[in-house]
Amino acid sequence: FGSGETYGHNLTGEAYLWNPRELLESPIIARSQGGMAFTPDGQRLATIEKYYLPSGWQAHVMVRNLQEPANEVKFSPQVGELRKLNFHPDGKQLLIVPFSGDDVAAWDDERGERAVEFEGAVRPWVADYTRDGKQVVIAENASPTRFNLYDAESGKPIRTLEAVERGHSAPVDVVFSPDGRRVFGCWLSKSAVWDVESGRLLLEPKNPPGAFYESIAYSPDGKWLAAATYTHLCVWNAATGELVHAIPGRLGYFSVAFIPGADRLVTGNKEQRVEIWNVKTGRKLLSLKDQSGYVWHIFSDPTGQHLFTTGTDETVRRWNSGRAFAPLFD
Repeated sequence: FGSGETYGHNLTGEAYLWNPRELLESPIIARSQGGMAFTPDGQRLATIEKYYLPSGWQAHVMVRNLQEPANEVKFSPQVGELRKLNFHPDGKQLLIVPFSGDDVAAWDDERGERAVEFEGAVRPWVADYTRDGKQVVIAENASPTRFNLYDAESGKPIRTLEAVERGHSAPVDVVFSPDGRRVFGCWLSKSAVWDVESGRLLLEPKNPPGAFYESIAYSPDGKWLAAATYTHLCVWNAATGELVHAIPGRLGYFSVAFIPGADRLVTGNKEQRVEIWNVKTGRKLLSLKDQSGYVWHIFSDPTGQHLFTTGTDETVRRWNSGRAFAPLFD
């Protein structure tokens, strides 16, 4: 179409009409120089903003109410650069993983004060909460690397997940299954799935040669695992670990997330594109290019109606993913 709209149809024959500029609801809603996180209700956004002092890099955490942009909280954990943010399911605490050192803690995100410290964590790298907020998994870049479970309220360790022979690399990402019964974690070239109750290793999903991991995701229904890698978008059957799709990308993928309420996932890549895929068929449904630079992080809100992206241009953008798939004809 001359207007720049993209026309297509899905496997059921429904017709769709997309205008990429209409889908980009908010070109810049925040600045982010690192990770970002959302409260489970999708109402508040936390971002990392770095600044330089003579002593080295430091970082602020900014927590914004998306309905009231002027309502924001700013605090500095004073631990140097930050690597990862995760909201507690109740939205009242923010788990902050530093870029270096052992100082991982959950913070009261309204007062900017420490709430829980996790005992004995060594070089924490990435972390995640269970949906009920009772446990935390922390991937630690110790020697050897390990994935440890902690009590989210007390910060005390519960158990260490079974060791995996994984080569030489730090952990890359970790997520709980929606029911909290499994943990999906990865290193640069290998991934694993563990049973939470016993800590036993259950699966070691296989990936194509050279498909080094950037980020991973568990589908909301617990049926699928996905990974963004240097070379492929990978999707596995979560029950068996069978590789269902290995979709090559010209320059690879940085980020991946599932869209709740639909068999779709979304990726961010090195070609400045946000792409939406059909999980079952592996078919690309939509490709949008607007972020300037690599798309480092991508999230879907709990309703599946909005996507949020951030990348090397240090902006957070909001997309209307629900509008992208509204039928043109009833």
